[in-house]
Amino acid sequence: MKNQRRQYLVDKQTQWGIARGLISVWFVGGLAVAAFPVFATLVFGFFVQEHPLDELLALIAESLAFPLLMALLVAPLGIWWSILFSNRIVGPVVRFNRDIARLLAGEPVADLKLRDKDFFRSLESTYLEVRNRIDELKQSPRDAVTSQAAAPDFAETV
Repeated sequence: MKNQRRQYLVDKQTQWGIARGLISVWFVGGLAVAAFPVFATLVFGFFVQEHPLDELLALIAESLAFPLLMALLVAPLGIWWSILFSNRIVGPVVRFNRDIARLLAGEPVADLKLRDKDFFRSLESTYLEVRNRIDELKQSPRDAVTSQAAAPDFAETV
């Protein structure tokens, strides 16, 4: 069985937040990298070598054109990668929350299956323990009351 992604954005708010963070870092880092040579060219060329300002601005535009073009071309790739990567984080949490909500509603729920590269793989075993415990409680409510003191504390294991 191959697990296929049905949608790229599982949790839009979280995943676009990660993408916005990546864009912000990209933008601020790019400005920091570009600011030093621009400042150095202006100061050295204008004050030391006394070149005309329009000549210096043309030199700066010429030297920054290719790096800016490449940054703009690579940015969508970075955003796409951040969304795919965030699926490995957000997807398991969304599936876990959805299945726990179904369990609480009393609906039958299958095993939680995560993809091989998903993060939070421990959620699978925790979910299975919770589901098995709920099944036990449904089958023998009287025994559940007496064995409740002996039940493991899931909050301590997480």
